[in-house]
Amino acid sequence: MATDFTDLFHGLEREPRRFAWVWWGYLILYAIAIPWYWPAGYRGTLILGLPTWVAVTLTAVVGLALWTSLVIHRCWIDGSESADIDVGAGTAVAARTGGADE
Repeated sequence: MATDFTDLFHGLEREPRRFAWVWWGYLILYAIAIPWYWPAGYRGTLILGLPTWVAVTLTAVVGLALWTSLVIHRCWIDGSESADIDVGAGTAVAARTGGADE
C-alpha cells in the first residue's frame, strides 16, 4: 500500500528542513561529534576521566540534542500554533491543550 507523504506536511506553515542554517548547524555539530579528525591512538589529556576525543564527542552529542530542541521549538510551526506565537507561554500552552493553566 503506497503512502501519500504530502498529507503528512499538509498543516505545516513552516518547517525546519527548509532553512539552510538549520542544516549547517547539524553539519558542523556532526563534524565535531565524529572523531575522524583525531590522530590514530591520540588520547590527549583526561577530562573527567575520559580521553579528550570522548569528551569532545559527548559534548557535541549534547549540543546536537539542544540544537534539535531549539530548531523544533523555533522553526516548526503548524496551522494550530500560528495564532499562539506572540502569546505568553502559559496562554499558548493552554490554547494548544484546550484547557486552562494549572
